[in-house]
Amino acid sequence: MLTVRFVIRAVVPLIFGFIFLAAGISKFLRISSVAHVVSNYRLLPYSAARVTACLLATLESSAGILLLLSPWLPLYWFAWNLTTSLLLIFSVAIASALLRGLKIPCGCGPLLNGHVISWMTLGRNLLMLAVLVLDFFIRQSGMLAFGSG
Repeated sequence: MLTVRFVIRAVVPLIFGFIFLAAGISKFLRISSVAHVVSNYRLLPYSAARVTACLLATLESSAGILLLLSPWLPLYWFAWNLTTSLLLIFSVAIASALLRGLKIPCGCGPLLNGHVISWMTLGRNLLMLAVLVLDFFIRQSGMLAFGSG
């Protein structure tokens, strides 16, 4: 029987790791396109878009690698902080664009690319953040599982 501890300690870092690694690699392979997407959010000067695209690709890839290695190496808290920070930044950027009425491509990784941002996009990010926050509290409390087992 799978326990909550197993899911949180193994499955969540691996799933998030693959998502962030794939998104980071995808951004490296299309830096110009990502820079254009970054500029569409109208949060930074156009001159900063390419640097930001490279930075996002690096940070997402790094988060993915750290998460994938975290079940075997003591890297999880660093990976958790990086992943959570990225999701918060993305969520704020999406919320800002939505509130300003922008209809722009999301800029997500290869699995979710090609769609225009919506409240569902923000909801997806907030759900991912909720999983990471749940993970934080479960790891902090040392809870082994819900119920017996």
